[in-house]
Amino acid sequence: MNIEVDNEILASVIDARFGIKPQLSSNIEKANFKQTIFFPEDKLKSNTFNSVPLDTYGIINKSKLFTREPITGEQISYLINDNGYTVKDNNPDIKIQTTDYKIFYRFEINETQHKYCSSIFTNLKFKKINIVFPNSSTIHFFSENISLLKKYIKKIANKKIQESDLIKIKVPTSLSIYYSKNNNTKEITIKNKSYLGISFEIANLLSLNTIDTKNTYNSSNNNNYYINILFFLFL
Repeated sequence: MNIEVDNEILASVIDARFGIKPQLSSNIEKANFKQTIFFPEDKLKSNTFNSVPLDTYGIINKSKLFTREPITGEQISYLINDNGYTVKDNNPDIKIQTTDYKIFYRFEINETQHKYCSSIFTNLKFKKINIVFPNSSTIHFFSENISLLKKYIKKIANKKIQESDLIKIKVPTSLSIYYSKNNNTKEITIKNKSYLGISFEIANLLSLNTIDTKNTYNSSNNNNYYINILFFLFL
């Protein structure tokens, strides 16, 4: 099956979920950095990713990290994708287009020893930053707010950065899926707000919608919905 996408986060999700290497649309702006996404561990079908199961979550209070607790519910994996995807001009079986997106920024710190391996933290007041510790010497920061990102990088790592140091990420929040076999189209809207929540929800919704050509599944506003249960502290 040939699947075409216009966003490399979508490419990573399709690759991880179905083990299918998607092709990139010809009008895509290719990124020159590794893609990193949050993913439901039980839906990971590819073994070509550097996968880190996140075991605990915590809260940032001023300059301290605390309240580190086990993650319950659906297990989260943090995927680091160094796979390359080619731009082709074929007629795909499925074409996924981004109709709206949200901008996030990422910053990586390496060779810094810490004790928070396989953990993720957020700030309780604003809930607009995710800090991931993939291993014992690496820290990844995510936020849509550049000022907030700079603030916590300074607090946690004592590092002052410039906006040019940040990696800009376009994260899809609305998708259109076109099936060439029956000319059917599905529209999907992502309702989560954080980088963690959006990427996890994309993975779950594409799992439901990509192969199934008949039905469209969207996220729910019900507070008992599994995404909201799992990410209550992060959204």
